[in-house]
Amino acid sequence: MNMRQGLETAIGDSIPIAPMIDIVFILLVFFITTDSMNNAEKELNVSLPSATSSANLNRDTQEIIINILRDGTIIVNQEKLRIVDLAARLHKMKSDSTIMVRADAKVFHEHVVSVLDACAAANMKNIAIITVGE
Repeated sequence: MNMRQGLETAIGDSIPIAPMIDIVFILLVFFITTDSMNNAEKELNVSLPSATSSANLNRDTQEIIINILRDGTIIVNQEKLRIVDLAARLHKMKSDSTIMVRADAKVFHEHVVSVLDACAAANMKNIAIITVGE
């Protein structure tokens, strides 16, 4: 009878593997999706201007990245928008959302100003222009 008790406690004290596999799978899915979101913006052919005083920003969940291509095309979440459509989308967002503008180094200044005007008209408070450090 003593051997039987020893066998039951050895089986009862084992570590459950199935919940650990579930947690590892959830973490894997999380990191794959967040990485694919970051890569979506990097795939656009935008040559960022350089700045000596650039600083790293903390990423926010309530952020929108506005890409301005060399020809003035505005892209948000891989969708081409006109300036009027961008303004309408910005008006629907909270005013404390973070707006990140990724403009090509060779884009005309008027395109960047029109995007910044749309942000100001929507009363956006947190606007950052993305550059690369030298």
